[in-house]
Amino acid sequence: MKTSVILLLAIGIITLMAYPVKASSIDVSGYTDKGVYVYGELDVNSDGSVDGYVYTRNGRSIYVEGELESGGTVDIESDSWGGGGYELDID
Repeated sequence: MKTSVILLLAIGIITLMAYPVKASSIDVSGYTDKGVYVYGELDVNSDGSVDGYVYTRNGRSIYVEGELESGGTVDIESDSWGGGGYELDID
């Protein structure tokens, strides 16, 4: 009896692992710590972190990583320009 319960649990866990959690995405805009206006779409991961590319008005892309904050903002921890420590608004 115990063996069959453990086997069923193992099969259930393996089955759930086969279906990856889909990340949602959010549109953001605002200014970097260097005063450059950016906009883009970031992926929201299951742990509340975000990552993706934002774009300047002249089309340059900047890879950013950050965290969702209450109040409709994203706190950017780092970006591919070497900047960080700024917030973007969730559109």
